[in-house]
Amino acid sequence: MSDNPRLFGVDFDVSEAVSEQVRKCLVKRYSIFYTIDDDKRTVSIVAFVHELRDTQRYFRQKN
Repeated sequence: MSDNPRLFGVDFDVSEAVSEQVRKCLVKRYSIFYTIDDDKRTVSIVAFVHELRDTQRYFRQKN
């Protein structure tokens, strides 16, 4: 992820819920949601969520 953060796709549902472009990487039974800041050249982890969790509901509750 640090070498090529754009390798993983944008999760449009989550991005819409938080009004920011959020990407999703799947690792075993978990989804890692993250944002990219090109100016600072950083990747920020937004959430680490188990696959059985309702991610849209999770992000709506956070906002």
